[in-house]
Amino acid sequence: MNARFSQYINPLLTALHGLGGSARPSEAFQKIANDLGKKDEDRLDLNKSGQVRYENDIQWARFYLVRAGYIDKSRRGVWSLTEKGWSNPVLDEREIEDLVRNRLAENHHASAIEQNSETESPPDIPQQSYREQARSILTTMAPTNFEVFCQRLLREAGFVEVTVTKQSGDGGIDGIGRLMLNAIISQPVFFQCKRYQGTVGSPEVRNFRGAIEGRDGRGLFITTGRFTDEAQKEAIRPGAIPIELIDFDRLLQLMEKLEVGLIAEKTYAIDQRFFQDIHPELGHLIAL
Repeated sequence: MNARFSQYINPLLTALHGLGGSARPSEAFQKIANDLGKKDEDRLDLNKSGQVRYENDIQWARFYLVRAGYIDKSRRGVWSLTEKGWSNPVLDEREIEDLVRNRLAENHHASAIEQNSETESPPDIPQQSYREQARSILTTMAPTNFEVFCQRLLREAGFVEVTVTKQSGDGGIDGIGRLMLNAIISQPVFFQCKRYQGTVGSPEVRNFRGAIEGRDGRGLFITTGRFTDEAQKEAIRPGAIPIELIDFDRLLQLMEKLEVGLIAEKTYAIDQRFFQDIHPELGHLIAL
């Protein structure tokens, strides 16, 4: 068995068990990376589609586990164990081999995927090219243009009075907005926007916090890169002003949800079961 993603089948099952049976993809990625001792350079190793290589492999592992009935096929971005998944926290080598081989036999594209899975994306991540395009556009923007993009995104997300700092020397604060907590109460939020290809570490987060010390509000750090583990810990350090972190993956999720810079496309397919339940004699026509 030489499918690279098969090495993540058991780690994914273990991670979901450890997270209470369900998790969002980012939580599963983080848990598996921590369990396997992934270093920052591993978490930044991108494949040809612009996705983190090990995360792409985990997506493929998840796809095969869904097909085999270990993980539920969620439409809301949450990966959940089925009863079968709960009952089988670890698969032996033969079970993994049979699982992958059986699924490969069902998919006429699978042999090409196994030989070079990094050239394609898991079937549950359609239209992968838009991700690559979004990364390219955002990372090649001028810094001021990226700040304007973030301003627009925050407005669409419900912020009001969002302004971009024009002058330099403001301690790393690129803008400020007010987040409406409800119909009456709002909270100031200071944000920093960085077009990074690599990682943002704890010093950057610490320096940004220093810039907003003594001001009423909290911080928001937006980047096209990724945050190191130490940066994430620094952002929620007890007793310090909390800093919300948005890396590229979360940024893209917001763009998708808010349809900022992205156009949602919708298509339809015949619901065969629906029509067969109403008129079973139509089954042979629908199959055509």
